[in-house]
Amino acid sequence: MTNDPPSAAWARYQQTMATPSNLWIAAKANDTAELARLLDAGHPIDDRDHRGYSPLMLAAYAGHGEAFALLLARGADPNTADLAGNTVLMGAAFRGFLPIVAQLLAAGADAAAVNHGGLDARGFAKNFGRTEVLELLVQHAERTPPAITPPPSYPARTQAPA
Repeated sequence: MTNDPPSAAWARYQQTMATPSNLWIAAKANDTAELARLLDAGHPIDDRDHRGYSPLMLAAYAGHGEAFALLLARGADPNTADLAGNTVLMGAAFRGFLPIVAQLLAAGADAAAVNHGGLDARGFAKNFGRTEVLELLVQHAERTPPAITPPPSYPARTQAPA
């Protein structure tokens, strides 16, 4: 038996054994080179897995600032939510990742969004003792004017007042 290099056929076969990369794996691994490659190849940046998790959500939840920043800079939606209604901001608040929370707020994340259980990002920060994150979210709410709801339309009068 010799130590000859593997045949071309074996090399081709080995390529079929490789696990295909995807945005979620790259985001969770903080693999910015792979994220950039996949995005450049046309993979949808806001695609969701079977739980509704976006790559941005996974990078934020893991505290991977580099992958998170790349995805956000490439246009990932800061308001994506999973199947339970938990947003990227809620996950970052729950984990206590202050820089990621700040970046999400700057990118337009909706701090008033509520999940299916009735919690918003402030609720997550408060319930899990993330005091710095809670302070930032409260300050953000104080600086952000409330949404103005236009008054309801009144039906047109069909008769003149008597």
